Amino acid sequence: QTPNVEGIVLRYGFLYGEGTSIGPGGDIATAVKAGEMPIVGEGAGNYPFVHVRDAAAATLQAVDRGGPGIYNIVDDEPAPQAEWLPFLAQVLDAPPPRRISEEAAEDQFGVQAVYYGNQLPAAGNAKAKAELGFTPHFPSWQDGFRNITDITINKRMRQMVDTVWHRMQTDYPNVIYYPDPAGLAVNLFVPSVARWNQAGTEVSVAQETAFPESDTTVL
Repeated sequence: QTPNVEGIVLRYGFLYGEGTSIGPGGDIATAVKAGEMPIVGEGAGNYPFVHVRDAAAATLQAVDRGGPGIYNIVDDEPAPQAEWLPFLAQVLDAPPPRRISEEAAEDQFGVQAVYYGNQLPAAGNAKAKAELGFTPHFPSWQDGFRNITDITINKRMRQMVDTVWHRMQTDYPNVIYYPDPAGLAVNLFVPSVARWNQAGTEVSVAQETAFPESDTTVL
C-alpha cells in the first residue's frame, strides 16, 4: 500500500479500428474472415467495445480533468457474442461463424474462450460520461464496425492517436515517467526523452517505440 497517492485507472473495452486485432489485418479480423472464430454456447458474453479513436479521446479527457478513480472506457451498447460476431463477419464479407459447445471451446481454445464467449458481464460508461465528459464518436459498436475498412476514418483516427501521444510527450511528461525507489519508472510507451539533474550530472533517457502497433519499447 502507498498512502497519499491517488491515481486514475482507465479500463478500456475491446479496442477495434486501425492497428487493433479487430481492424484491417488484425488477428481477430483475420480469424473471422477465415471462419476460424466460433460462437461459444449461446454466445451470451457481453463484449464492451470501444473504437481506438474514442479510447484516445478519453485518455486526453482523463489527463485534463479526471479525478482519482476507475473509469470504464466503453461504448453505449454491450454486445453479446452471438450478435457482434455474425455482424462483423458480414461487414468483412466472411462466412457466418459456426457454433460450438462450451466443452468444445474449452478443449480447443481454453477456459477463457468460454468466459468471454458465454459469461462475460456487461460494462457501463456512465461514470466516464459524467466525470470525464466522455462522448464516444461511435456510441454503437455496429456503427463503428461498419467503418472498420473505411480508409478516411482510419486516417483521421491515426492523426488523433498521434495527437494524443504528442500531447502526452510535451504537456504531461510526468505521466510517462515517474521516480521510483529503484530509479526511473516508465508508465507509458510514448516516444520521448526524460532529462534531469542528479548530483550535478545531467542525465537523459530516450524512449523509442512503435506502440500501439508494437508492444515493446527501447530505452
